[in-house]
Amino acid sequence: MSLPVAHKVIRISLSAIDKMFRQRWVLQAACGAAAFSASIAVFSLVMETHKEVEDENVDASTSEGSPLLGNSDPSTTISTVSMTTLNNALNAMHLSIVQRVRVQSFWDELSSTVSVEAIPVPDAVGHMQVYAQRYPHEFPLPQLLHALSVVTNTNPSMLTSQISSNSSNASPPVVRRRSTLSLVGNKLFEMAVDTKGGMQDAMHRAVRRYLERALDLFAEKLKEAIKDKDMPVYLQTLADRLHERWHRSRAVILYNLFPFDQSIWRCFKNPMWWALNLIGLLPYIGQAWWCYLFFLKDKKNEHQLCQFIIGFKTTQFLTLGLGATFLGIIRFIYCTTHGQQSYGPLLSPWNTVFFLGQIALVWIAFFYLPYTERPVSTAPLSPRGSLSSRHAATYQDMFGNVLHIDRGGYLMKLCGYETITFCITMALALAVNVVVVPTWERQMLMFWIRTLYGLLSFPFLPFKIPVLENVLMHTVRMGYDSHGRTVRMRSAVSVDVPASPPPSG
Repeated sequence: MSLPVAHKVIRISLSAIDKMFRQRWVLQAACGAAAFSASIAVFSLVMETHKEVEDENVDASTSEGSPLLGNSDPSTTISTVSMTTLNNALNAMHLSIVQRVRVQSFWDELSSTVSVEAIPVPDAVGHMQVYAQRYPHEFPLPQLLHALSVVTNTNPSMLTSQISSNSSNASPPVVRRRSTLSLVGNKLFEMAVDTKGGMQDAMHRAVRRYLERALDLFAEKLKEAIKDKDMPVYLQTLADRLHERWHRSRAVILYNLFPFDQSIWRCFKNPMWWALNLIGLLPYIGQAWWCYLFFLKDKKNEHQLCQFIIGFKTTQFLTLGLGATFLGIIRFIYCTTHGQQSYGPLLSPWNTVFFLGQIALVWIAFFYLPYTERPVSTAPLSPRGSLSSRHAATYQDMFGNVLHIDRGGYLMKLCGYETITFCITMALALAVNVVVVPTWERQMLMFWIRTLYGLLSFPFLPFKIPVLENVLMHTVRMGYDSHGRTVRMRSAVSVDVPASPPPSG
């Protein structure tokens, strides 16, 4: 190679090296990006590895630790139980009706948080112990634990000690390194979950406390108070049968009249619904029927009491108003053609007593309405509705009971209208008794005064329309199940699901 060529090669090499040093920042940036990518990959791999190690440690601790239910055969031990299997095991035991009602209340409360068809055995025992602390005299904890041991093929003594043994034998938690942002985020999430669960439990307990089946518990306590150990066996058996028949008949009537899982169109297909509703339209039996229905219904629930007032006043408009008008015209024509005063539209003293009883029943229902409880609604409220409900006026009576003036919505405002119609009716009746002598003419005028009172019940008809019901009353729609318990009405979508057939008496 000649000297000029060598100088040329050296010059080119030096210029290339000089350009590389001038572009050093490009190399530094590339190296930095590669190092950052490598660190991210290593960090992700390390975090994944730590998580897998923690899961493996948890699995190893649960598999190598002591058995959950003691030294029982793992091939025969059952880890989950269902409400159906436990109820079947309880049927063979001697439980009072109060205990059976309390067990059913326990399942109702538990079903709102977990699935009652596959409950882990430790969770079931824990819930039973907590519920037994709330109702120590009514909840049969030993019988439930015995039934649970029979279903799971486990020693009953192991069931009561499994919670403490699990907590003592638990392996120490695996500490993982996390970023500060991750720890803060997880802490906020746990606080939100705890707050939500606590609020749901508190609301559920409050609703459950005010929706207790007081009639069931009172009837059972009354039966136990009446029964005596020296009472003949056949009398004790008769008391048990009457008590059970009372609950069965009450459940049949309420479920067929106000089913929670059927729409109004499906009720039209139920012959029992028609038969029970037509009883209230009969001249004499219907008056006693409404008194009996008022005794059966849950008077602690706002929606059920409003439905009773609306149904009763609507029936008065149809029977005492329209029906009595047509009947009075027909009997007046019949009296004129035959010339007999007894054929005319007359109101006997016995019917007058029933009429005053109907007025008193409406006033009693309106008196109960401010004391009713409203279940928590799951539907979103409008800003206006939520603001009005937040500032609803509440008072206390002389006994310290809370009065809710907003109960019933616009229906409560008709209480004033009912007062006006009552005053008008009583003023006319008093004037007739003072002016008219006690003859058939007084009975005829009293008949038309009662008819006027029935016709004045017309403003209650719009509350009977399903579309306007929620707009006018603002209540949570409730119904009755096949056991006669007050439960929330199903939505229109779930109503189409085939349900169990209505019970028969």
